Amino acid sequence: MLRVILLQKAYNPGYTYLRNGKIVRVEAFSDRRVKRATANSKRDDRTGDLFGDAEPTIDKPLKELIDDHEKVIDALESPSKAARQAAADEQKEHLEAYREQLDMAASLTEEAPQKIVPVEQMNSVELPPGKFSNETVVIRKKGRKWLEVTRPGKSFVMKMEINEVSADFEVGKTYTIPAHVETESGRYGTTVTIHPLNKAQADAASLSAIKPEILRWLGFVEEKVADGYVYQKGVDKLNELGIKRFPELKSRLDAAVNKARRIDAERRAERQKQYDAERRQRVENKVETRSKRVLFPLSSPPPVNTPTRAFGRAVVFTGSGTPFRIGEDAPSMNGPHLLGHEGERGAYFYFRDATPEETEALGAKEVRERQEAEARDARKQAIAALRAHIQSAGVRPGGVHSPQGRRALDAQDAYGGGDWFVIGDDAIWYVRNNGSDGSAWEANNVVTGGAGAIGWRVPFSQAVADAIDALEYSAAAKPLTKALPRVLSVRQVARMS
Repeated sequence: MLRVILLQKAYNPGYTYLRNGKIVRVEAFSDRRVKRATANSKRDDRTGDLFGDAEPTIDKPLKELIDDHEKVIDALESPSKAARQAAADEQKEHLEAYREQLDMAASLTEEAPQKIVPVEQMNSVELPPGKFSNETVVIRKKGRKWLEVTRPGKSFVMKMEINEVSADFEVGKTYTIPAHVETESGRYGTTVTIHPLNKAQADAASLSAIKPEILRWLGFVEEKVADGYVYQKGVDKLNELGIKRFPELKSRLDAAVNKARRIDAERRAERQKQYDAERRQRVENKVETRSKRVLFPLSSPPPVNTPTRAFGRAVVFTGSGTPFRIGEDAPSMNGPHLLGHEGERGAYFYFRDATPEETEALGAKEVRERQEAEARDARKQAIAALRAHIQSAGVRPGGVHSPQGRRALDAQDAYGGGDWFVIGDDAIWYVRNNGSDGSAWEANNVVTGGAGAIGWRVPFSQAVADAIDALEYSAAAKPLTKALPRVLSVRQVARMS
């Protein structure tokens, strides 16, 4: 009986060959739904091909439908508007008819589940020598034990074993069969022997040929397990190759997939835990940072990266934020140091607590600055005591004088202010400049080169001269606390006279 097999992609349309003891003709159909359009169709458990006893039951052949569509496409490109409209209407009719036929064909047959043949049964099948292959051959000559065959379009002659599969092959016809191909190369050339396989042998050979490929792809999947990655392409390929026919390999695949998913879940949980901890730390840092910032006007910023004392403790300002304009309510909200700076540009300066080493260095600096300030205050008091002594114990002579001697503690300025001392051989003068605008120039008794000054004098005293020189020296000494001569108080100056 002639059988019709419908393949989704047929490489040899029109060829006939023996398939499981039945003569089969190949027909090519590309649409998967059309592939089902066979009355009383059946499915091959191994290949999934559909075949049946009758021709496809489609009202209109697919070739004619395609021709109709091509005609409509040509009409749609016509310059005539009427022709294009008519073609569009015809196109709709063709599409609707085609859709109905496809739906009708699809409803004729249901997909049959693929039957899995146990590996144990296939391993018990005895196979001839050679490598598994689907061979398409043309029968040229038939002998008692062997057939002489060639491949279509080739001239190389091979021999095919005559067995239960090839016993009914006819000379001149073309057949496609599963077979084991044995190649032997010798001194006189190469001999190719084809051993046709029955269904059980073909299944076993196919299984044996596909196992190395399955193992190769299974290795790819297992390599990715340590990374917690499911190599989905490899899993799909293994399912396509039929790994279900190898229970032990299928178990390895399932174990690898489950392990990869478990590792991935553990790593995701760990990453989420780490992310949550980092997020909490960022929030805490943000709160802490906001609690350690002070608004300063840019015209008087704090020292940066230098230990300083603020808020009753040692801190280090590390930097500033984006500048902005200081609002009117800033002094009440950010501190009185912003009074008078409303409307100016300012920025938040961020600080941190000073380290113990920085705190110790800051303390030493503050002690040094306090000592220097005390020395400056003592010097000012001593100079004030000398002024008071000369003014109270001395005289302000009338007339105009030009004191002769060595000037000391000179603080004269260019605006008619300041004062100085003059240490002479027989007298010591204290001169106060009185040349600024608005001063009572008529009281001046000392020539200065300007409007003049007011001078007082006392008789020369070595003790007073030494005190003036000591204060003069302390003004030049850096720092003031280093080897400072005695600085006199008012009471000490009074005792000199």
